Amino acid sequence: MRETAALVELKARDQAIQVEVDVAPGLPSTVADAALLKTCLLNLVLNAFEAMPGRPAVPRGAARGPAGRAAIAVLVSDTGWA
Repeated sequence: MRETAALVELKARDQAIQVEVDVAPGLPSTVADAALLKTCLLNLVLNAFEAMPGRPAVPRGAARGPAGRAAIAVLVSDTGWA
């Protein structure tokens, strides 16, 4: 998530958009395709940029999934209107 945020940092600054990354401490390791996850997050963030020119934030985070399940939840949101 932090790598994706770093990739869009300049574009965010140019559009006066604040990107926030909030990753819960102590998340378990997971088996996943890192490149695919980065691509997915990048597409979501760039879509959010298009929906919210000049809006203040794109909060994103990761947290543990529901109790008793081996999962990590990834949250992406924006304040756009589109």
